[in-house]
Amino acid sequence: MTVLYLISKLVTFPAVMVRAFYEHILLKLLRIPVEKASYLQFNEMFGHTEHDLTKTLSASVWFCCIPGLLQVLLAVPMMAASFLQLYVLSVTPTDPQTGSVSIMFAVCIILRVFGIWLLCNVFPLYEDALNLWEKATQANGFAKVVALPIAAIVRAGAFLERFGITLLLLVAETCLLFFL
Repeated sequence: MTVLYLISKLVTFPAVMVRAFYEHILLKLLRIPVEKASYLQFNEMFGHTEHDLTKTLSASVWFCCIPGLLQVLLAVPMMAASFLQLYVLSVTPTDPQTGSVSIMFAVCIILRVFGIWLLCNVFPLYEDALNLWEKATQANGFAKVVALPIAAIVRAGAFLERFGITLLLLVAETCLLFFL
């Protein structure tokens, strides 16, 4: 575990808890035994549920992809609303007519920040991604053709998230958008 990983998880704490909640619900639905349901462990399990590895390819795909997709489904409307307000409708920190503080600008920034936090926590633990990769490479025929690209994307994303690089990429993207 790197210090940058822990810092990225602490900075994006609300989204980390949402992701852990999704994982826990999915583990219960897939009937995968949960070893430790504590989300606040100051190690590589921070914001994740400690569990047994999945036994099948389908369970691995579901477990690795569904919590991340739910995070994206929450983040995209937030980011889109923020983008539209800030860049299309040109919402500014102060109301140009009255000179008072614009509450909509604050709402846009909050939506933007929450969207970034959610997108920083899309991928599963690296061990779960490796388990998915192993199951996908052992599959046969059509299952392998479908699962291998998914497993490759999940593995690459989990690797980036493992070192806190997803937070750095999203902060850089936000800085670019604000300065364009």
